[in-house]
Amino acid sequence: MFDEICVHEDCTGCSACFSVCPKGCICMVTDREGFLRPVIDKTQCIECGKCRSVCPVNREWKDDGKVLAAYAGVNKNIDIRVRSSSGGLFSAFAEAVLKTGGAVVGAGFDEDFSVMHKVCTDVNALEEMRRSKYAQSRIGTAYQDVKTLLDAGKNVLFCGTPCQVGGLLTFLGKEYHNLYTVDFICHGVPSPAVWERYIGFRKEKAQAEITDVSFRSKETGWKCYSLHIDFADDSVYSAKVSDDLYLRSFLMDMNLRPSCYQCQFKQIHRQSDITLADLWGAECMVKDWNDDKGVSLVLIHSAGGQRLMELCSDNTEIVPVSLETAIANNPSITKSVSRPALRDAFMSDVNRIPFDKLHEKYCGNNLGARIRRKIAALMK
Repeated sequence: MFDEICVHEDCTGCSACFSVCPKGCICMVTDREGFLRPVIDKTQCIECGKCRSVCPVNREWKDDGKVLAAYAGVNKNIDIRVRSSSGGLFSAFAEAVLKTGGAVVGAGFDEDFSVMHKVCTDVNALEEMRRSKYAQSRIGTAYQDVKTLLDAGKNVLFCGTPCQVGGLLTFLGKEYHNLYTVDFICHGVPSPAVWERYIGFRKEKAQAEITDVSFRSKETGWKCYSLHIDFADDSVYSAKVSDDLYLRSFLMDMNLRPSCYQCQFKQIHRQSDITLADLWGAECMVKDWNDDKGVSLVLIHSAGGQRLMELCSDNTEIVPVSLETAIANNPSITKSVSRPALRDAFMSDVNRIPFDKLHEKYCGNNLGARIRRKIAALMK
């Protein structure tokens, strides 16, 4: 009988095991830090081994360092570009697939603003998918939904973290000419429980329900973005990345999934067809686009990726860039972040103290917080 599908610390929560189980005896259960993990009902398990064989962590992907092409790209529609996290390329890809009668599967929000993967068949529903989500997404039945659409002959664009793309591909178990996969250069996935505590804190402060969230609003620019929240009483919360409590904990790596500190999917040549990212340093590579509205880095890994680029050529501007320069400005493509010495203490305190006090204790700029981090790092 299986006790673990993969090494506990390496589990990404991709849900491939849950999706493939022929007896439906695997549930994705929230652990004490708020991350989903597979739990097997041993009374129903037939020990077929499919969960272990489909787990992308248990498979080795050889990174040969080869990329077919690297581009800087922007959406020609300036409004879409401003409302996107980077240069608006995801929207162009999505619209191109939807125009064929296909579907887009990506991260959106549920009614409580928790992050989950959804199926989109209407261009008007793309708004919530085109923006970054700094909390790990629930896959749910998305992999099964993708398979159903593919088997029906529909074109499908799937967008997710590199580990989620890996999980989808091992779940499908074969190539589909009508599937396009897009991942992104991932900093790491924060705990949904931390995000839930944060939005609860914001609702309490505002004394109003949340109606919209943008993790990367460009109201203060692309390079110095803001977390923006709209409330039902028409009030607004907005704070720059350097000032917001949640974004600071994310960028200080306090709330990430354990597997993110030794991510097996941080490679140059990805399993996806296309990798998207911010093109940091764009002003040195494409001076005409230096307007602080966002520029995308596009890495093409396959013929399918090149085909997708061609599908949206009328709606995008693309300029070849040096892969070496792009990677130098985006070290997260191959390097995992370091696990902070106070990370586990931070996660233990998430449900114990108010969010502002949590931030002040672990992520604040006050002298006490800085000394606490320094001592913990030295002890580590």
